[in-house]
Amino acid sequence: MATNQFAKISKDFFTEYQWAWIRDESQMKLAEKSRRIGWTYATSYRRVTKAMRVPGLDCWVSTRDLSTAKEFVRDCARWCRLAGVVAKGLDWGDNLEEIADIKAQVIEFPNASRIYVLTSNPDALAGKGGDVVLDEFALHKDQLLLWQVAQPTASVWGYQIEVISTHRGKNTQFNKFCTDAKGPNRMEWSFYSVNIVQACEQGLIDRINAATAKRGLQPITKEQFIERQRARCATDAQWLQEYMCTPQDDLGSLLTYELISGCSRPWEELTAQGRGPQYIGMDIGRKRDLSVIWRDELVGEVGVTREVRVLEKCPFHQQLDVLSEIIAAHDVRRVCIDETGIGAMLAEEAQRRHGAYLVEPVQFTAPVKEEMAMAMLRAFQDKAVVVPDDYDIVEDLHKVEKQVTSAGNIRYVATRDDDGHADRFWAKALAQHARSNVVGPPRGMRIAPENPLRATPGEDRPNHSDDLENRPEEWAGVGALEY
Repeated sequence: MATNQFAKISKDFFTEYQWAWIRDESQMKLAEKSRRIGWTYATSYRRVTKAMRVPGLDCWVSTRDLSTAKEFVRDCARWCRLAGVVAKGLDWGDNLEEIADIKAQVIEFPNASRIYVLTSNPDALAGKGGDVVLDEFALHKDQLLLWQVAQPTASVWGYQIEVISTHRGKNTQFNKFCTDAKGPNRMEWSFYSVNIVQACEQGLIDRINAATAKRGLQPITKEQFIERQRARCATDAQWLQEYMCTPQDDLGSLLTYELISGCSRPWEELTAQGRGPQYIGMDIGRKRDLSVIWRDELVGEVGVTREVRVLEKCPFHQQLDVLSEIIAAHDVRRVCIDETGIGAMLAEEAQRRHGAYLVEPVQFTAPVKEEMAMAMLRAFQDKAVVVPDDYDIVEDLHKVEKQVTSAGNIRYVATRDDDGHADRFWAKALAQHARSNVVGPPRGMRIAPENPLRATPGEDRPNHSDDLENRPEEWAGVGALEY
């Protein structure tokens, strides 16, 4: 394989900081980085070229979830095709040797080198040997345990460890590593720190303009790009942590990243539908904010997220249809809908369609918001919820802050940004509220034995036909309603 020719072909793919990382053969490598500056992309190239160069080398790449693992494998496959390497890609599903419940992908090279790409379960690395890459390390649920398993996998026999991440708060193992690297450096890190401004100065903006030009977009200057990204951050803390490599503490946030991480799982682990009762919360938005439908299944005493449907700038009648489809498809016991302001009409119509025993409109008064917010806090503290390990969801859950006014009143607030107004938080809070406010059907209703909260079709279902004369004029012909 013409390694030199491959290097010439790929030389224009990377920026200055990416090439520095790719060429570094230090045993201990650590990188704190801005989001979306191509670090993992560069790492995939490094892993493929090293696998081609060093026969019989195993490399174990730990990612945050299955979708990220598959993305890394796709990037590796791209470099393999470019290099003309005959590499066999296999999806091992749940059968990684003797380890159960570990999903993995592996690329095998003709020289017997292999790249294993795993989800973040530390057990996957136990008893293994070879290079180790820990991608987005700060987002892993148990960083200390993962490190305790990964460190001997590589360092005992002189293999490499590469740790890469954007920060996720000050109290993480990743931040402790970075603090050590910037100070005494007892662990002997080869340390990299690249924020968004530095990345743009070293070629990122040129790569962005080249990519967006293919989609017909006009080029943008470095200053314009940085200002745009800064303006789209909800808070200074978000800008500093996500883009400027400056970890932030959780003071003010009701749900800390640590609390959320302890209750989060990858989406692929939450798709199974059991037989437990279902509860729905719906936060209403139209033009400025998002509408979010959050569906939980009660598994034992734990509310497990099964679906989060985000509706952006969606007409109310369509929102109502989506909600009705979800109700019809699942054993839903209770639906709580935000009826504050613009939500009043949708909540009323949902109640008319599905019955007051199933749908509860919730007015977001200060006492109600405090009750729901504190119930959310208790649920996360007690690990009585499981939520998706999804960036947008995690940030929304973390966005709500508890504030005390000068008059001594408690308020729960969140900055409004392009991604809503903590709409996912309040949808989840409403689903949580639905679990605690289940009521029985109206007296006299005939009950189907297989579902104690659903009326037998055609048998004594409450007749709401007389409600039509009292409905607001706007709701006449819901199918044509546009707001």
